[in-house]
Amino acid sequence: MANGKSVHGSAVVAQAGAKVVNIDDRKALNVDCGEIVTFRKGDKSFSWKFESANHRAVDLRAIAPSGFTDKPFMVYVSRNESERT
Repeated sequence: MANGKSVHGSAVVAQAGAKVVNIDDRKALNVDCGEIVTFRKGDKSFSWKFESANHRAVDLRAIAPSGFTDKPFMVYVSRNESERT
């Protein structure tokens, strides 16, 4: 996007209580819009807050720091409780 942010959300500082996912153990993840997830791969990690207006799936490689992973890992973003009607 023009403002430098992603249409999928933004990188955030890791927070206590956030979901932690080791990407070596799975191929995909379901999250709710607004959820914060810390992704781990070996000794590397980063945290992301998913804020997707279109609630689209995103390949982790599109939002992860450079060199974090080279394998496909899909994150499926659903509407959160307040967005469901």
